[in-house]
Amino acid sequence: MKVKVSKRKLPSYFEIAPLAYEAEDVKTIEHRAMPESKVLKLKNRKRRCMKKRDQKLKTMSTLIDRLPVPGEDFHIIGGGNIDAFHIIPCTLIYSKVINRLYISTWSMTRENMQELLKLFDEGKIKELNIVISIFFQGRYKAECHFLKTEMAKRNQRIVICKNHAKVICMDTPGAMLVSQGSANFTGNPRIEQAVFSNSHELFHHHANWMDLVLGQT
Repeated sequence: MKVKVSKRKLPSYFEIAPLAYEAEDVKTIEHRAMPESKVLKLKNRKRRCMKKRDQKLKTMSTLIDRLPVPGEDFHIIGGGNIDAFHIIPCTLIYSKVINRLYISTWSMTRENMQELLKLFDEGKIKELNIVISIFFQGRYKAECHFLKTEMAKRNQRIVICKNHAKVICMDTPGAMLVSQGSANFTGNPRIEQAVFSNSHELFHHHANWMDLVLGQT
């Protein structure tokens, strides 16, 4: 596979949202005792979500039973039974570490953020770069504030811009892996597609434009 890589500067009209943006509704909230029935409902809901997440991870691991060899592509179709995020822990089944991880997405759930940060804290991800959309910052203020705060604590790069690209790039000791697909880093209940590739050229193609965007902050 040959990929033409452009090193030109980004257009001047490309908008980057300021990371100093503060969520208006991120405040200290008074915590009150919750009725027992609601506590049980929340516990049951969390248990169901965990079970669903584990099942999705299991399904993804059956689809990806090995990493693609150089020049090989895996074409994946999901029907609400896999999430884009799970390609990362599946990769870590076959690779002990991801030296550089680039993520471009439209939106993220807090659960996926927490699992991603946990992998970083455990040393399984050495470098983390995230390009995410202005929509996410505007619609999910508390989650965006959490992500920016946690990334800053770890001295990792994040940029918020007019973004709708869904790409994951993973630089591992034995492979340069890229996942391109329709799904965000959220629970995906619909049909979603992805192409999982092992390509040095493709990795650098996407990593280069993300570096350009991340470098504007």
